[in-house]
Amino acid sequence: MSHTLISAQGLTFLNAVWNRHHTNANVILNGLNMLEMLLLLDTIDEDDLEQLDSHLSSAPVSRPRCHYALQIMSESSLPSSAPADLPSDQVNAARQFLATRWQPRFSPTISRDPTNTLPRANPSAARLTNADFEKAGAELGVEAAAVHAVAHTEEGPTGGFGPDGRPTIRYELHVFSDKTAHAYDKLYPYVSQRTLALSRPFHEGGAVREWSNMYAAMMLRKEREKALKSASWGRFQVMGFQYAFCGYASIDAFVADMHVSEARHLHVFLAYVRKAGLIGALKAKNWDAFALGYNGKAYKTNNYQIHMAQNYARYSRK
Repeated sequence: MSHTLISAQGLTFLNAVWNRHHTNANVILNGLNMLEMLLLLDTIDEDDLEQLDSHLSSAPVSRPRCHYALQIMSESSLPSSAPADLPSDQVNAARQFLATRWQPRFSPTISRDPTNTLPRANPSAARLTNADFEKAGAELGVEAAAVHAVAHTEEGPTGGFGPDGRPTIRYELHVFSDKTAHAYDKLYPYVSQRTLALSRPFHEGGAVREWSNMYAAMMLRKEREKALKSASWGRFQVMGFQYAFCGYASIDAFVADMHVSEARHLHVFLAYVRKAGLIGALKAKNWDAFALGYNGKAYKTNNYQIHMAQNYARYSRK
């Protein structure tokens, strides 16, 4: 068993849970295979699990497969007996789920926003041109190559949007853990990890994994905004929790701008660099000082200062 792509029905289930249509959610859940049932139940928060169980108990139609799955979630073990109509391979799938639960490569893949609260993907989002970099450098009084160096270090040649039009993000599990006082580290490990080192295995899978992890964090309904704040966004990978620092009234206003264009990503970068007092370091090509202010105290872990120096050398030759 490996990463399981949540089906269209599974996404409809998550949306029904998000909108508190729990009766409808149970109907959808009953039509899924056991592995997906358990993965989906493992994604929603405990209050929603209780609501599903309550609605299931009062439903006029018996759904023993749903009862079985919910019992597995509540007891973290297989019930003593399975529904009579549940095939043995489905019981084995439940057994495998329990054996591999919470391991990085067995987490579910959620392909789109199950809450339907984010802006639409923007495949036609405008990208930055060399002229944009020249203008940004002139505004800051630094070389355009220095701005290029930061952009390339943060997002390489892929830019600020993926092929599907979603902004490039990196969902930081350790940031979410810190912002939620580590409340979800044990029950939702692919959403929350105490340290950067513990987070690394949960990033395997590129952009698909980053978005999937953040979608799962958003399903913890009380923590939706903290999930958005725990990701770095766009061409320059500015953290969501810096939204007010960069001049936005709310995290949703920031995220909406990140879906518009790379020009908005550049706008956020310029605002952050000015407010954080990093123009001097960028002008002097003091990459250690810049990386410390831009990426934080752990910048040497990812060799940001080295990559920025190398990328500056690359662009200054062009």
